[in-house]
Amino acid sequence: AFLEFSFPLFLNLIIKFVEQDDAPVWQGLLLCLAMFSTEGLCGLVDAAASIGLQTAGLRIRASLVSAIFRKVVLLRQDAMLSFSTGKLNNMITTDVDKAKRALRSLHVLLLTAPMKIFIALWSLHSLVGPSVFIGLSWMGVVILLNPAMMYIMNRLEDAQQATTDERVRKVTEVISSINVIKCYGWEEPATAKVEVARRKELSALWRLYCLYTVFEGMWSSVVPCCTALMFASYSWLNPDKPLTPSQAFTAMSLLSMVQDPLFTIPWVLNLLVEAFVAAKRIEGLFWLSESSLPAISALGSFLPVQEERRQPSVASMVPPLKLDTGSAIRLDHASFVWKDQEPRERSQPTSLEEGEQRGDFQLHDLTLHVQKGSLVAVVGPTGSGKSSFLQALLGEMLKKDGSGKVEVSRAKPIAFVPQQPWVFNATIRQNILFGEPYSENLYRECLRSSDLEQDLRNLQAGDQTRVGEKGIALSGGQKARICLARAAYRMRDSSIYLLDDPYSALDSRVAWRCHEEMVAGQLSRKTRIVAMNRLEFLSSCDQVVVMSNGQIEAAGRYQEVVRSSSVLQALLTSQGLAESARAQTQMAMEPSNFSRAVSAGSAGSAADGQREEDDEDDEEAEGLEEEERATGQVQTEVFKYYFRAMGGWCPVSFLAALYLGSELVTLSLPVWLAVWTAASTKTSEVSLDQTRLGTELPCCFRS
Repeated sequence: AFLEFSFPLFLNLIIKFVEQDDAPVWQGLLLCLAMFSTEGLCGLVDAAASIGLQTAGLRIRASLVSAIFRKVVLLRQDAMLSFSTGKLNNMITTDVDKAKRALRSLHVLLLTAPMKIFIALWSLHSLVGPSVFIGLSWMGVVILLNPAMMYIMNRLEDAQQATTDERVRKVTEVISSINVIKCYGWEEPATAKVEVARRKELSALWRLYCLYTVFEGMWSSVVPCCTALMFASYSWLNPDKPLTPSQAFTAMSLLSMVQDPLFTIPWVLNLLVEAFVAAKRIEGLFWLSESSLPAISALGSFLPVQEERRQPSVASMVPPLKLDTGSAIRLDHASFVWKDQEPRERSQPTSLEEGEQRGDFQLHDLTLHVQKGSLVAVVGPTGSGKSSFLQALLGEMLKKDGSGKVEVSRAKPIAFVPQQPWVFNATIRQNILFGEPYSENLYRECLRSSDLEQDLRNLQAGDQTRVGEKGIALSGGQKARICLARAAYRMRDSSIYLLDDPYSALDSRVAWRCHEEMVAGQLSRKTRIVAMNRLEFLSSCDQVVVMSNGQIEAAGRYQEVVRSSSVLQALLTSQGLAESARAQTQMAMEPSNFSRAVSAGSAGSAADGQREEDDEDDEEAEGLEEEERATGQVQTEVFKYYFRAMGGWCPVSFLAALYLGSELVTLSLPVWLAVWTAASTKTSEVSLDQTRLGTELPCCFRS
């Protein structure tokens, strides 16, 4: 900043040197050399500062992105419903970038720009005296209007971000459902839906950038208007003392140096407004509720309340249940809720939408004891709490304070298979291994027990087939069995398996094979909690838990529960298994007779399962085709497309004419100053009218 003021200083000295006829030549050469050296040094310092600021900006962005990803890992499932994938992508890209640019430029507003303005105004006062204060009157008007403009910009920025989130959400929906849209010919309605959202976004952007234009125009008019006012007031206050070329040149050079920080201030203020809006959105994410899983306890919480829960005081701790050697899970009158029951301060936002959207479903007074290595079936009507029960065992649901005790063996990680199968865009083998080392025997055993061997033989690339985005190349049943195989592949590292309705996408034959070979076979030494709707498998389970309205209606061995639970009897009747259940109860059937019982009862349950499409086309199952890209020069049609998007010939020509006129007016200033300097070397004085024409009018035209 200090080196930049060397230019007007040396400019003043060089002009005075030119005005002197008897000045030695070496003095002018020395002044020119000094000006060149200081300008070169200023460029080097600016380059070093730019590198440092770029580095700081990259570190800020990396820190924010890392914090967002870490927070997403900590989120509970109910909190994740508060924002969409599009909103999260918008945070990582747009909001983080806005915060980075604002923090990287904050020093301009706090230090560099005020210092430059102060030094320039002090130098101007030494040149033209009190006239500088008259010239700065327009700057005062602009500064007074600045708060109102900033408030309006903040409101418009919020509205624009909301429309952008909506547009990104709709585009994501269309892309994720593109196969269904193509299948039913819904391209036009889907396109219209996205275009409506885009028009709303463009309308919000138009209003916002119109205000930006007015805002920047006001600040851009500061320098030329102040110049005209300052020179006019100097001519009025000093009629007998006209401006000399050295004064005028130096004053205009100093005013041009004031122009850069004055232009930078509104730009930085705009960045701060955008960063403030982005910070509120990111803060809303950071205040969402977090999970209490032991696996993520080392990551640290973003919430002070959550940290207190993770490190409770001795006085507030409820003595935990102590599991005996043969126990895996024990619940004693425990109740669970999705929402955090503790009130938050009003100043702390609870979510991105100021409130979580999850329902208030609760689990009440759960008492259960599960032995190690046992197979437990959790059944019940829709909405009874089967999935929530598994989430409570995982730690996703919060235990109500003072509601009882819960203890889950966590000597090894818990394996969980969700109700909705999750696969990523990679090969089938990569989806099963999921980063684990490859073991041939274990891998083949998992394929056999999940009944995937025949499916892989039907695929041309076998287990090297890419599943596509969201498993588009696979059927629903294949995705479900890949998730089962992935969980079984970790049998060496997991002691408890929680399976949430793993047979819903499988037909009766495949479901029976997966249950017999994997759940009751390969994983027979593990503790397995399976939420299911396939009631024909209950007789092979060591324990049956019947859920109803968030409570355990009955629990025990199958023959006992069938006699005591009216809910289970109603479910068996609805699936046509009541007669088979009564026969099994009378015979006190042993697990070895399970296959015969399934054969008798599976006929009535075949309609429940979703038929798996085993005869998919090999061409579709091979995976997605590689995307093509154009090569060579950019086609003329691309330039025409962008030209039409800019509005056509008339708007582009008008903008080009305005830009050309602005440049011509800018170039006219040094030309006039050169003429004025040549005239001043021949006459000792310059007339007041010439001074006004030479300084005020070009500056006003520039504005």
